[in-house]
Amino acid sequence: MTAGHPSVQTQLAVVQATPFCNIRCRYCYLPDRGSTEVISMATLERIADQLSKSRHVRDTLTVVWHAGEPLRLPIQFYREAFDLFRNRDWGGVDLSFSMQTNAMMINQQWCDLFSEYKVNVGVSLDGPAELHDQNRVDRAGRGTFDRVMRGVRLLQDSGLNPSVIAVVTKGSLTHGREFWQFFADAGISVVGLNPEEAEGAHECSSIHDDDSEHGFRAFVDEILTLGIGQRGYPRLREYDNFRQLASSFRTNEVRCHDNVPMAILSFDHRGNISTFSPELLTARHEPFGDFLFGNVHDDEIDTIVESPKFTAVNKAVQSGVAKCQSECGYFDFCGGGSPSNKIAEAGTFDVAETRSCRLRIKVMVSAFVDSARPRKESRGGRSHDN
Repeated sequence: MTAGHPSVQTQLAVVQATPFCNIRCRYCYLPDRGSTEVISMATLERIADQLSKSRHVRDTLTVVWHAGEPLRLPIQFYREAFDLFRNRDWGGVDLSFSMQTNAMMINQQWCDLFSEYKVNVGVSLDGPAELHDQNRVDRAGRGTFDRVMRGVRLLQDSGLNPSVIAVVTKGSLTHGREFWQFFADAGISVVGLNPEEAEGAHECSSIHDDDSEHGFRAFVDEILTLGIGQRGYPRLREYDNFRQLASSFRTNEVRCHDNVPMAILSFDHRGNISTFSPELLTARHEPFGDFLFGNVHDDEIDTIVESPKFTAVNKAVQSGVAKCQSECGYFDFCGGGSPSNKIAEAGTFDVAETRSCRLRIKVMVSAFVDSARPRKESRGGRSHDN
């Protein structure tokens, strides 16, 4: 795949409005979450202008506010920012906004803004209080569960339907049933599982060992036993993706957006541009240094692929994808893995398996496949897999 090929479509733009976060999660990968710097409207205008003119932006584009706690900025800031993006000529592109938040600052005014601009809200919530408060603590070290749930209920009462991203740590592994039942009881419709990663400022994961791999499989099995998307239980993001890929990978090339240049564009609060995994926006690793390929005040988005640094990074990323394809039987469900996981765990992009992919892909896919077998056998007759 040629990096600057016009067929590559940018589907996601991650914008860091501020690196600051009002809480201090014990597994956070962000190195500068104490910085109170804020993106300027001039920088946002350059980002919106360039995205609206990019040859890679077609059909749909989601602008995600993330990489810090976005709600630390005032409501009026986002009203101006949303209008700034909306008022560009997008040439028929379906533009949408998404917000990933810890929900602690949600009030009715935020809910009204989200409703007005049709913002998709994702909440970071690790399950019931005894699990959530193990790691998601405020700057004084206090658990945040009650404050997060207050925000979730306000969103739900306003007719908004927040999805959830839950980080799974070692403390979660023996509580799969309580974990999943909690989300069912809370009325959450979609949950995504993020096994704790060693990434960025967080250099060691509590579940990157063989015992935890077995524990994570048991955790996923418990969720599947209770049910997903049925009898009042949430849908599981990873299972939805699995089913979609299982029905199409034989006829379509599967690629992970994280390793396709320009599929995801990330912008920090100073206007610096990155691509591939959003986590690379704030990462550093030798011999590359940082993974910033330009700045919107000095460079055009569509030309960052011409820089020597980008060329070197992309060559290493694609070499790693090729290794995955040649060595791993799960490639059709993965598409080559996440560059940010590879560089964090192995010190190089030019590698295949990581601990993160064993959990995210191999363990989960195996669990999903095994959970489907009893249902097929119970019907009797022949399987129609082939």
